This record gives sequence, C-alpha cells and structure tokens, in this order.
Amino acid sequence: MATILDLPLEILVEILSYLRLNLQGLMELASVCHRFRSAVFCCPIPVRLPLSEQQLVLMRCYKIPVNNLCNVQPSMYVSDQLSRLNLQRLTEAQLVANDYLSKSKKTVLSPQYWTLLKYLYPCYILKVLMLNVDLSKTIACDRQAVFKSAEFCGQFINLTFLSLHFTPQIELNERLEGTESSQKFIQEKFINTILKKLPKLKKLYLHACPIQHLVIKSNTLEKLCIYRSEFLDIKEIHAPKLKTLMFHEGLRQFFKHFEAKKMSNSNTRPEYDVFEVIYDGCPKLHIFNSVPVGNLHHFYRGKKEWCLAALSLCLKSYQKLFNSGADALQIQLG
Repeated sequence: MATILDLPLEILVEILSYLRLNLQGLMELASVCHRFRSAVFCCPIPVRLPLSEQQLVLMRCYKIPVNNLCNVQPSMYVSDQLSRLNLQRLTEAQLVANDYLSKSKKTVLSPQYWTLLKYLYPCYILKVLMLNVDLSKTIACDRQAVFKSAEFCGQFINLTFLSLHFTPQIELNERLEGTESSQKFIQEKFINTILKKLPKLKKLYLHACPIQHLVIKSNTLEKLCIYRSEFLDIKEIHAPKLKTLMFHEGLRQFFKHFEAKKMSNSNTRPEYDVFEVIYDGCPKLHIFNSVPVGNLHHFYRGKKEWCLAALSLCLKSYQKLFNSGADALQIQLG
C-alpha cells in the first residue's frame, strides 16, 4: 500500500512547504525519518537575525533556503551571519535597523549596512523589500550622478512591495538646506528612477520622505502610503490603478496638517488640494486614509463637487472617531 513516503521528492517538498515551518519545526520534522529529512531541508523557512551559533551551523550545514528575512539589529553584528545563509529563494526582506553613521546625525547609512545589503544581490526573485535609505550619491557607468539607494532598489525588478525608510533628520536637512534644483533631482533620480525600474511594483511606502512636492507616476501602483513626512505635499499623482492612499498616518494627522496650513498664512499648496490631485489622476481610488471614497464618483460628477464631498466625508469620519477626544479639531469647510 502506497504511503506519503512513496511520493516523488519534489511533490513531498511541495506538500511540506505548505506547513510554513520555522527552523525548530523543520528540525523536528527532519527527525521523523530519512525521507522527511531530505524533503524538509529543501523547504524555505523564515529567519529572524541574529541566529544562535547552533542555528547558524544547521542553516549552513544543510544549506536550508531562506524565503523571509528579518533584521532590526545593527549590521555589524549580523552581516557575518547573513553571508552564510542560503538566500537563493528569498522573496521577502525586512532590513529596517536605522543603521546610520552617528557623526552624520543619522543622514548617511553606515558602511556595515551597505555590506549587509550587498548580500541580497543574488535574490532577484525578491518581491517584498523594506529597508533604510539615504541621499548618498555615486557615479553611474554613464558618468551621471545617481542615488545609491535608488540604484540598489532598482535591481530587484520583481518587487511588488517596497518600503523606503528615510530619517526625520534627512527630511529636515532637505527642508532647511535643500534648493529647488535638489528637490527636482531627488524627484527625478530617486522616486522616478525607482518607479521606472520596478515594472511590477504595486505597493509603495514612504517614511519621512524628503520631497516637499511629490509627483507619482505609475501604471502599476495600487497602494501608496506616506508616513511621518512632515513637509511633504502631493503635487501630482498619475496612477490609474491606485486603490488605496494613506497620507499623514490617517485622519488625525491629516487634519492636524490641514489646520496648521490653514493657520499659517503661507502660500504653499494646501493639504486639501490632495482631493483635486486624486480626482485628476486616480480614477479607481477606493480608500483615502481608511475612508471609502470610491462610490462618490457615482453621485458627484464634477471635480469641485467631488472634492468637496470627499473632504466632507473625511471630516465626518474624523469627527466620528475623535469627537469625544480632548484634541478633536473644529474644522469648518470653506
């Protein structure tokens, strides 16, 4: 009578992969029999650094493939471990460790962090990438200045999810010392470069983004999230497939920025113009800061009417959530 052990090894590996084992579970299953051992050592597993020496020996000895990698420790403590892992089947990497040079006031990534990133070079099937970035430049083959972080991310053409973590110090420096030409350079050589080089990108997260007038143009992007970006304004979005937009960490921060710009008599573009940007370039948007705005197109055909209705809907949702709080804002529609 045939049993599971009679299955071809490739089929057995496929079945065991559905168990989503970690290293401990894998070793326990490997102790069942020789056939299971041969199969489970071919199953990719998630790894969170740092590993113990015993775990590292097992990973290296049996060349166990890693499919999900997570590290939040300083690179100098884990880069040696990463060099000994089998990353050929890596599909997801979370490497947000805030590993910046202290003497740069957290504006320049450390050499150890770049060493850590270089171990991802063979992982061209990578689909999810979360990492720290900076505005360091290098010279490309055509002798043009480029951003190292943007060029690095652009290598992984199969990415569908990308989360870029700048620091508040980088954002503030660009606000205080940046020029119009530097802003255009970041837009063109960082954001635009990434969007052009990643043809499968569906989700983009920006943290403390140093651009003050952001332009997004993508035919594949379905979700855009902008967090902790105090000075950022959305100037233009052309994303026909965009379904979700998160701006300023949700409604509370959105309306705080709304009120702050209203109180300051500056000539900068006000936050509520984001609805005009959405109307012009995001015809399929369903969710703005967790508020469902997709159905408004059925009732408000005109641009002005739709924008006012969207702002009103967000305001009502905000008041419903925070009306009882002490910090609820009293915002009047203009």
